[in-house]
Amino acid sequence: MLRADLLENLKRVQPALAQKDLVPVLTCFAFDGATAIGYDDVVAIRVPCETPIKGCMNGKLLLDFLSASRARDLEFEFEAPAEEGEAGQATIKASRAKLRVPLIPLTQFLFSIPSLKKSYEIPLTPKLISMIKACSISMGTDAAMAWRFGLTMALRGDQIHFYATDNYSMTHGTVKRVDDGADHQAILPPRFCDLLVSLNIGDKAKSLHINSGHVQATFESGLRL
Repeated sequence: MLRADLLENLKRVQPALAQKDLVPVLTCFAFDGATAIGYDDVVAIRVPCETPIKGCMNGKLLLDFLSASRARDLEFEFEAPAEEGEAGQATIKASRAKLRVPLIPLTQFLFSIPSLKKSYEIPLTPKLISMIKACSISMGTDAAMAWRFGLTMALRGDQIHFYATDNYSMTHGTVKRVDDGADHQAILPPRFCDLLVSLNIGDKAKSLHINSGHVQATFESGLRL
């Protein structure tokens, strides 16, 4: 496969990699052959990414290797683990350079993207994203204080209300609804709001999906946050 294509896809997932290796698998990209996923215990990003890789690889090692190379094509070799459930080995060749890394089984990855089937869908219009960005300036970032954590979104009547406070300032904004009008409420975590706004710059956001315990955003490229 083309090195530049894989690098571009992984850079989009990179913001969801854990910065500390307290749980090593959270610093890895997870590949299932058709997608690549990153998850840091707060947010997850999945992108379409067809590769022969099936397993989890250290994200920093892989990104550094792909970024340093100028090769056009990549070749892959895989060694099965000595015992089921243990890590195998993967060798990536880029011209004369080689990267040999452990390939952790997908069964050890701690997250899978939830289905959208039972979620409530809201179109992510430019006005809605602009309001999320505007109200984010007052978001609380301490998850231990749930009453002022993130951005509260309340769908009431024909309006979507946004509330945020960090105990020093407070914001409230409304956007007219374009969905079917059912009442819903969700708290959008700070990282989710920041990534939604930044990813939308180069990849148009399509819909916000609300479900029990999580929210998801879908993008035109097939990316899911």
